[in-house]
Amino acid sequence: MEPLPRTEALLHDGIQRGLHRGAQLYLSLSGHTVAHFALGHARPDQPLTLDHRLCWLSSGKPVAAAALMILVECGRAELDEPVADFIPDFAAEGKHTITLRHLLTHTAGIRNAEGASAAPSWDEIIARICRARPEKNWLPGRRAGYHYTVSWFLLAEVIQRLSGQTYNDFVRQHIFSPLGHSDTGCQMTSAQFHSLGDQLAPMLVRGPDGLRPHPTLDSAAEATKCKPGSGFRGPVAALGHFYEMLLGEGSWHGHRILDPRSISQITRRQRHGMFDETFKFPLDWGLGLIINDPQGSGQHMPYGFGRHASPETFGHGGLQSSSGFADPRHRLAAAIIFNGQPGETSHQERIRAVTTAIYEDLGLARS
Repeated sequence: MEPLPRTEALLHDGIQRGLHRGAQLYLSLSGHTVAHFALGHARPDQPLTLDHRLCWLSSGKPVAAAALMILVECGRAELDEPVADFIPDFAAEGKHTITLRHLLTHTAGIRNAEGASAAPSWDEIIARICRARPEKNWLPGRRAGYHYTVSWFLLAEVIQRLSGQTYNDFVRQHIFSPLGHSDTGCQMTSAQFHSLGDQLAPMLVRGPDGLRPHPTLDSAAEATKCKPGSGFRGPVAALGHFYEMLLGEGSWHGHRILDPRSISQITRRQRHGMFDETFKFPLDWGLGLIINDPQGSGQHMPYGFGRHASPETFGHGGLQSSSGFADPRHRLAAAIIFNGQPGETSHQERIRAVTTAIYEDLGLARS
């Protein structure tokens, strides 16, 4: 394993500053693992280990793009097909022109429906989204604004209707089982939740009195819901191996998950230079993936990849807590999960510093 003095020092410094209690890290170069460790604590009296499961939050969003492309390859769907072709009720209120590509690039204009995720059942969530009005004066594909949850419920529903499987079962079978992580998914059964016990490490939130457990995220009620855009839990290596698969043009250790042409679609710029009305920052997107800015100076990007990442770097972060990304120029795949949400500003500073340090420790830094 590679020594990572700058990276580890920053992780320990974050513990001392109360940003997180611990962290898990996975790094590989050209498919060869160069770092895989956990440090700090899951609970005050329990060291954080690689066996602990932390919620990835939005770092799991790109999984939906990979899952959908499996069905596109089978001829079951096309990216520019209207969502209403698969979910007819979605056409209500003039949403008939919104396509699957619009969902994956956050250009659909249906952020008005974000509150639907609070509905008591999956069917009611989908029904509320279908009834929702699009945003005023929003032409799909011509404006951009990050959709926290709503698009991912729709994508999962499309995948379920086309495959005949639950979204969770589909991604486990077709993505994470070939990656060697059949227990990784976005929903647990009650039995799975209780069998894991203390292996489920709580996510902590920083308040005036320091870090405290998140009020809802790690409860049985939340872990047993299907949350396709924010509910994935699995080893940090599972997230790292997902990005190794993307770097490997759809293949991982002899297992073919996607065709190289699908990987090219997912990781190329589908949306270029558009101002994101949620993040209030111009951001480029592939399919379900943030792509570094073309000049490679992404130190100011929200949920970016640090000062040294190449312009082709792609990935996705989780709310104030995690990041997975891949840099094709350096053949670097990375996944990091902190067990503390310290506030937006503090997290952005933390993730930029840590990702920058990773490149410097691995000798990949640009002069």
